[in-house]
Amino acid sequence: MDGAFCAGTQVPRGIGVQVPGYTSNRNSRSANRRARTSRIASPSHGPIRPGSWIERFLKMSNTIPERLRSGGAPAMRGIARRAAAVALAVLLVWGQVPAVAWAEAASAESSSAANAQLQGSHASSGDASSGDSSDAANAEQTDDAAGAEQASDAQADEGQQDASESADNITGAADANADAADGNTTSADGTASGQTEGSDQPADSAENGATAALDDEDQQVAVSVSIYGMSASGDAEEWLAPYEVTLDEGHTAEDALVQALEDNSIAYEATPSEYGLCFQGITSPFDASNTLSYDGSNYWQFLVDGVSASTGASSVVATEGASYALVFGSTGELPSMVRATFEVYGIDASSNPEVWTTDSLSVEEGTTAAELTERMLDAAGIAYDAEESTYGWCLNSMTSSDGSVLARDEATGAYWQLWVNGAASDAGASSVTVEDGMSIAWYYAAYGAEYPENGVVADPDAEQPDWEGTYGFGQGSTTAETPAGDAEESWVSKIKDVTDWQTNVSDPLVAHGRVYICAGSQLIMMDAATGEELGRATLVEKVDSIARMVMVDGLIIVPVHNGRLQALTADTLTTVWYTDALPAHEQGGDQQALGSLTVEGGYLYFATASASWSSSYNGYLLCVDIKTGDVVWQRESTQSGFYWAGAAVSGSWAVIADDAGTVTVFNRETGETASTLALDAGSRSQMVSGTDAGTFIVVTKDGCLHKIAVDSRTGVAVELGSVKFGSSSTSTPVVAGGKVYVGGASLESYANSWGSTSYYGTIAVIDEASLAIEYRIISTEDGYLPAAVQASPLVSQQEGSTYVYFTCNTTPGGVYRYRMGDKQAELIYKPGEGQQNYCMASVVCGSEGTLYYINDSGHLFAIKGASSSSGDGGDTPENKPNGSDKVPGNTGTVSGSGDDGAAGRRPAGAVSPALQPLAASNGDAATSDDEALEGAATDGSDAEEEASASARATSALASDAAAERGLPSWVPVAGIVVGVCGLAAIGIYLAIVRKRS
Repeated sequence: MDGAFCAGTQVPRGIGVQVPGYTSNRNSRSANRRARTSRIASPSHGPIRPGSWIERFLKMSNTIPERLRSGGAPAMRGIARRAAAVALAVLLVWGQVPAVAWAEAASAESSSAANAQLQGSHASSGDASSGDSSDAANAEQTDDAAGAEQASDAQADEGQQDASESADNITGAADANADAADGNTTSADGTASGQTEGSDQPADSAENGATAALDDEDQQVAVSVSIYGMSASGDAEEWLAPYEVTLDEGHTAEDALVQALEDNSIAYEATPSEYGLCFQGITSPFDASNTLSYDGSNYWQFLVDGVSASTGASSVVATEGASYALVFGSTGELPSMVRATFEVYGIDASSNPEVWTTDSLSVEEGTTAAELTERMLDAAGIAYDAEESTYGWCLNSMTSSDGSVLARDEATGAYWQLWVNGAASDAGASSVTVEDGMSIAWYYAAYGAEYPENGVVADPDAEQPDWEGTYGFGQGSTTAETPAGDAEESWVSKIKDVTDWQTNVSDPLVAHGRVYICAGSQLIMMDAATGEELGRATLVEKVDSIARMVMVDGLIIVPVHNGRLQALTADTLTTVWYTDALPAHEQGGDQQALGSLTVEGGYLYFATASASWSSSYNGYLLCVDIKTGDVVWQRESTQSGFYWAGAAVSGSWAVIADDAGTVTVFNRETGETASTLALDAGSRSQMVSGTDAGTFIVVTKDGCLHKIAVDSRTGVAVELGSVKFGSSSTSTPVVAGGKVYVGGASLESYANSWGSTSYYGTIAVIDEASLAIEYRIISTEDGYLPAAVQASPLVSQQEGSTYVYFTCNTTPGGVYRYRMGDKQAELIYKPGEGQQNYCMASVVCGSEGTLYYINDSGHLFAIKGASSSSGDGGDTPENKPNGSDKVPGNTGTVSGSGDDGAAGRRPAGAVSPALQPLAASNGDAATSDDEALEGAATDGSDAEEEASASARATSALASDAAAERGLPSWVPVAGIVVGVCGLAAIGIYLAIVRKRS
């Protein structure tokens, strides 16, 4: 081999071939071992300390062979015993590492589980302007989670590096890895919960989460595919409008074409060739008998960005935003097309207009309305009868999906009318040439009828039921026998799919044995006892992310998108009137109908907002005549909008607070402003009337409740006082029996696992006269209220007790109940699997006491008292709260500035070291854990009991987390005990051996 070494050449084992740089005999291996020993003692690695364990080990290892050869068996037995003892010690110490790691992991998981349970963040994702709280929470938490994940990864790397340097750092590395795993889990949870419902804003949290998930995957590109064929008569047709296809980077235009054809079920024939697939024939999606293939002059041509391609589709690599088209022709150009919309409005069994079909498509320039109609009706599968007459093309009849044939009706004068761009056409369909952007519609109605909007035609003369009473959001207090003991499902109805983020669902309205709820642009009426659908109607617009209906004088009044109102009869759901859209804001966009409706004296007061989640640009305040729908007056708020806000009325005045914190008093008859009052923070809460005439209660976003008085003669507003009951709030308060009931986020906070601050939920009972907080509840027997109470509470006063029902905006999205005087609330209803989600909706009740509410899963729940309750049994004498349960809270200021410094309630810490209490909002020190869980100040003599309870809570959390991982909670403790005992035994054994020797 001439001393050369070739990579890949192998030397057979057992053959003494000398290869430069290698030795193959036993003596050389001994030399190598000695060389390694000398390297350990070399100056470059530092000298060996005399008497060190390394020197003793080397001497022992060098003398072992000689002792074996000399028959030194007794001495070797001593060495063996020492080696065994050392090995046992090493194993026992090593055994402590997983025990410690398990203990740390259990603690970390208890923290992660507690954080995940105690907080929420919603999703949503959907339309451009949302009222859903989870969207903003998710956006913030996802960013925080990403940072936490990076930090955790860095900790893990550092821990592993330390472990390689020193055996003492093995435990530290395990701790760091456990922290990293906890951070990663939390990050994933926060990102996943970002998908939340019912929002008009882009789902930033969901998009960020998706982007992070794709970091380690192939990058993708989006392209569009169009297909243009020909009709049987030879006219160009758009067989597939621009259709978006997403491909992995590196895929070709051919892949996009095939995916578009298959996704849209368009039949085709193609054969492979050296240039890729050759499309031989494609069948029209409108006419199965029309298959186009090469006819001598026309063939399927491939275009890229509107230009005929010089290569096959298999040779074109897909790039972001590219446009691909298959065109049947010979010119290599896209056909000249115009785009139009097409609609057909028939009538239902009740003679109300309904949409039979609606679509948008491109047709060749010069196409007539008659040709478009034939094509669209054929595509929709609607049977029709048409003929050519001396007046041109005439549509005689159409047949609905249920088989009803609609033709000219001599009795009603109804016939099929052609409408062009929203107006009845003076020309026949064959004389109307379709232009770009044109609207073509057929409407079955009598001559002179009003054109339907989204299929809705108002009937001002519709008969209304003689139903008394006003019902709507902010139901406030009731004397109905709501569940006082255990609760159970009466029925559950799926209103929409949980993955349908585009469809918003309203708060339910319950009245006269019916439940009304909106989903998208549909109003649904259901039987309150059974959940059976009794009817539905189409709305002129979809509802926004928050929609709060009212019933008055037999009319259901629904706030819908673009700041509009629609009134329908409560029995037949016939539209009586609807208002026009309000002007959009240049920056904030469309007006959103997110506020509450206030009814007084035959008029309805209504406010809107052009806003994003965090900013409000402008809004409108309207007064509408309930009987006619006429707008009496309309005022624009140019500085801020009215987000989740609503007015309260007293005498000649109406009062409302806006998103900037300005309270406006306006004349009910004219809308003129009488006075304004600036609060310390913005308000996203409805103004409510106090017990005394001319007094009002409102909540601001900083968690303060304000009491305001308005002069009955001048309309001048003054603030009587305020009290801080939470860190934040958007809850509409309820005034009942001299008390104010309101929800929000707690004053207590904790550091979550991704490094930001989170808060629990709270429900507060405040004396209306003094603004003293009598009860402030933040917990159940299972722990803290998991998230803010953003809904308006339902207060039920029955048999001498007061019950408060509310929801928390996080999973599981159940119903909580607080009995006034108790120290804690309780979760009385938890939705089943697939029905748990975030919840901002208020709980409402019917006259019989059944509770109704929705959450973001898209389900409507009806909850009743259990038939055989095994709970607290309601207000039995032995179960009624006593005076010792009453706990003082913050004391508000009846006059003055409402400084928080007067507050007597101190914020509390958390139940485990994983939930670290932060600085309180009012600057006071943190109190004990049990004090916080009871939601009130307790006497200092209970400190030992509280500390014990806190320790038990911490131990329980760690045990629960270990159990969830399938690891018995006693394993870490047992490992530590065995390890200590083993080390002690080794020490005693070594002492005895040394003494004998």
